[in-house]
Amino acid sequence: MKVRVYVDSSLCRDCKMCIRYCSQRAISSGPKGAVIDQSKCNGCKLCAMACAFGAIKIEEIE
Repeated sequence: MKVRVYVDSSLCRDCKMCIRYCSQRAISSGPKGAVIDQSKCNGCKLCAMACAFGAIKIEEIE
């Protein structure tokens, strides 16, 4: 099953931990916190596990 990984900007504290854990370099820092490039993301969920604030969300898609 495929997933869409996205950031809840109201929870993101821009600590950049997700950027450090992303092996695909799919995450960058934007004006409102982390931004995920869906075209680079492989859905491994490491960023969500690294986020201490629960800002990275996983949505299952078909």
